[in-house]
Amino acid sequence: MELVVVLAIIAMVLAVSVPAFAGRADDARPGDAVGLMRTLLRARQTAVESARLTTVILDPSSRRVWVRTDGPAPSVDTSFVVALADDARLSSAGARVRFAFYPDGHAEGDVLTISSPRGTQLLRVSADHGDPIVRAATADGTTRAP
Repeated sequence: MELVVVLAIIAMVLAVSVPAFAGRADDARPGDAVGLMRTLLRARQTAVESARLTTVILDPSSRRVWVRTDGPAPSVDTSFVVALADDARLSSAGARVRFAFYPDGHAEGDVLTISSPRGTQLLRVSADHGDPIVRAATADGTTRAP
């Protein structure tokens, strides 16, 4: 019985917190990584506050994002589509991009490329402190701070 109560509480917390991960479409400036960065910051905060591994998975082709926190499987949908300008394109080395945030604040993850007529940005997370890092890619393949 206690397990059912705990699962119900976790499901309610997830149902309330998932919209916060999604943000609002007008939060993201067209063609840049602001909305994705906010999602990653919220995931890191969730990992630290809940003392559980929190993973963000993004499918560049559909722009769908899933946020998962270790623990009992919730029965609520924790996915959303990221808001970007129509002319922005997401790509990565693999089929999906994964970012993992640990309770002690460190993180690991892939590199996401965001391309648009305004330029190309590379999004990754800092392994030491989990902060999202965006760098503008230059024509010669190097990166610079935007």
